[in-house]
Amino acid sequence: MKINALGLVSQYPTEKTPPPPKKVKEMKKLLLHNPHFIALHHAFDKWLDTMGYSESSRINLPNHLKELFFFLEKNKINHIEQVSQKDINAHLVYLKKRSHQRGGKNLSIASLNKHRQAINLLASYLQKVKNIQLPIVLKTEKSAEKTIEILSKEQVHLLYKISEEEPILGLRDAAMLDVFYGCGLRRNEGVNLLVDDVIIEKKMLFVRKGKGGKQRFVPTTKEAIKRMQRYINELRPTLIKDPSQSHFFISIKGTNLQGQSLSIRLKYLQEKTEDETLKNKKIGLHTLRHSIATHLLNEGMRLEQISKFLGHSTLEATQIYTHL
Repeated sequence: MKINALGLVSQYPTEKTPPPPKKVKEMKKLLLHNPHFIALHHAFDKWLDTMGYSESSRINLPNHLKELFFFLEKNKINHIEQVSQKDINAHLVYLKKRSHQRGGKNLSIASLNKHRQAINLLASYLQKVKNIQLPIVLKTEKSAEKTIEILSKEQVHLLYKISEEEPILGLRDAAMLDVFYGCGLRRNEGVNLLVDDVIIEKKMLFVRKGKGGKQRFVPTTKEAIKRMQRYINELRPTLIKDPSQSHFFISIKGTNLQGQSLSIRLKYLQEKTEDETLKNKKIGLHTLRHSIATHLLNEGMRLEQISKFLGHSTLEATQIYTHL
């Protein structure tokens, strides 16, 4: 296995800042003409950004709504306040019948649930921002449960050990593990973390832009905060090129390190371990979050505390870990 000067496996790209994901090419037929729906589409997109939704959500969810608005236009509905549950149901029936743009097959339950999510979020946006009540009730359909990949404590320790052996970016690697495993942050929360959000004296991270726009404080350990402090004091100053750069994770180009690059770095650590079981796991940043939640539950932490730690809106979202 070849390792380049930056300590990166040659099969992975170095630290080129990943280009933003391309928007899905919408069918030419999905051109909106109604000024009200066009404005609402753009406003919803901006609201998702304000509420802290991930980049992929900010691309896909507005696209799903665009298909709804096109359907409404076709059916001579010109304003969102004219929409009824019957109209939404008719749109969902159409979605179930239409084929996937790429595969030619019918939309999966998961894809249909994404459309439902977009419509439910639109209703939430209208109520909170526009004071408009959209009279709809949409429940997601159950699909086959996905297998959640979990790392054992020993495997997590191996990743930390590899980070300690890295001569150049090891301090940032360890900080990455502390943020996504030690503090259980979501991918987008970690990417948006600012250096000032690491509160050294209180051994806490401040999540200023969590899911749904919610903020929270996340406690961490003495060891983790020491590692993050070392990264801030020793490595981060060598990476930044603009003194005004405020993000915690910095690339070798001095820019805010994106989730894709962090995931690549995690895969690099995984590949360098000698644990074949770990190497064969399909892991990402969210795997670290799943792992810490499971480990805390196994150690006896109450589900309510874990829910608060993870920033879940409901206890039901945390209960998946009781089945692992």
